Amino acid sequence: MSHPLPATTLLLASLGLLPFVGLSMAPRLEILPFDAALVAFLQYSALILTFLGGVHWYRGTIAQPSPLTAALALIPCLVALAALWLLNAEPALWLLGIAYLAVLGWDLAVLGATAPSGYLAMRITLTAIAVLTHALWLLT
Repeated sequence: MSHPLPATTLLLASLGLLPFVGLSMAPRLEILPFDAALVAFLQYSALILTFLGGVHWYRGTIAQPSPLTAALALIPCLVALAALWLLNAEPALWLLGIAYLAVLGWDLAVLGATAPSGYLAMRITLTAIAVLTHALWLLT
């Protein structure tokens, strides 16, 4: 049986959604110009995607040492970098949104019972909201 997810983890992870939602709403509420909000959104999204690879980096280097897992953990970082290098926001939004779903799938496939109680439910919820904000930008 796994240990429970600390309340601070849930709080901090939830607060991490604020830039996704806030930057998505900022141009609609005329708080920021569209282009400035979009660039900030893409940068934040790329940053958070790189962070998600850290769970697997830990697994591959410390928890269950595996050079392959450690190497695969770098993929979210490389995808995030590629998204930032794209000159068009639309493919960057698609790439990032799909990458979030892929990392969630990876988490669900390999973490299973080893994850703290509530972790995977939290990841599903956070990923759904993050992906929905990408979709909102794509519909604009």
